[in-house]
Amino acid sequence: MLGFSNLDLFVVLFIAAAGLVCLLWIFLVVLPGRGPLAKGGALDRLANRLAGVDPLDLLRKRLTKGLQVGASQQELCRGEQVDALVTILSARGLGKVEVGLVCTETYDHEDTSSDYDGNTQISRATSAAIAHEAWLPVENTSGVQSVGFTIPPEAPFSYEGSCLSFKWEVVARGRRRRRLDALARREISVLP
Repeated sequence: MLGFSNLDLFVVLFIAAAGLVCLLWIFLVVLPGRGPLAKGGALDRLANRLAGVDPLDLLRKRLTKGLQVGASQQELCRGEQVDALVTILSARGLGKVEVGLVCTETYDHEDTSSDYDGNTQISRATSAAIAHEAWLPVENTSGVQSVGFTIPPEAPFSYEGSCLSFKWEVVARGRRRRRLDALARREISVLP
C-alpha cells in the first residue's frame, strides 16, 4: 500500500476540483471575448465545424481508403443525365461496390416533450429523409468507371432554406459485411 488515507485522497480531489473551477472562471470571466470558449475561439470553431455532421460519417470518411467519386457536371437541370465517376484505387477491403444518385430532404418540425411534472414543451427539431435514390453496382476493380444516372424531371431541385432543404449527391459505397460501409460523396446542384 502507498499509505494514503481517505483524508489525503479527499484533499487531493478537492485541490484538483478547485483547479478546474479556477480554469473555468478564467475562461468565462477573466478572458471574455478571448480564449477557446469565446465566439471565434477554438471550441466555437470546432462546434461550428461539427454542427449537423453525423459522427458515423466522420468515421466512414476516415475508414474509406481507395474509393473516390466525382461527377461529370456540377450543375444540372432536372431530366438531364449525370455521369458518376467512381475511382477505385485499391479494391482490397471495399466489399461490394455500388454508386448512387441520392437526394436528401432536411426539414424542420415541431417536437413535443413532457417533463416529470407534466409540463409540455414544444421545440423545433430537424429530421432528414431520402427524397430520391437510385443505385447501380460497379465492378470491384482498380481504375475509373463511369455510371450514368438521369435526374427525374419531377424531382426536387437543390435548395437550402432555414426550414427545408434538398441536397443532391453522387455517392459511392463499399458494402462490407459486419463492418461500417466505405462511403465517398460528391455534392451536385440540380437547377429548377
